[in-house]
Amino acid sequence: MTDTTTAAQVTITGRNVEVPEHFSDRVKGKLSKIERLDPTLTFFHVELQHEPNPRRDAQSERIQITATGKGHIARAEAKEDSFYAALETAMAKMERSLRKVKVRREATKSGHRARKGTGELAAEIVADAEAAREDQREERYVDPYAETIE
Repeated sequence: MTDTTTAAQVTITGRNVEVPEHFSDRVKGKLSKIERLDPTLTFFHVELQHEPNPRRDAQSERIQITATGKGHIARAEAKEDSFYAALETAMAKMERSLRKVKVRREATKSGHRARKGTGELAAEIVADAEAAREDQREERYVDPYAETIE
């Protein structure tokens, strides 16, 4: 099932599970919020799967969301007792991941240059501190009467 009414294409598939229409509408509504976080995402693939292991009954419903965009891929997976709970968990993971990526993009100074590492920053701080100490030593040993004697 594919939706082309939004900017991004959404495909929802079920592995040995039939996807109800109301669930696919809910998924599309949730993914529209994700699209606002990162407008470069153009394709979403949502896969539902039921794992029939009786020992893992509390985590029998698995949902996997893969978002493909211009140059990057975001992916989130969750296992819960229902597809709705798994959807909420996976969406929270996807949202957190995209927010982290957004912060990293904003933190870079320009294009290809990344921020300085902690080692470089520590070396600069040490060099600045030593320069400040040298300036204080020079000022400390200056004779205030040296100019008036000459």
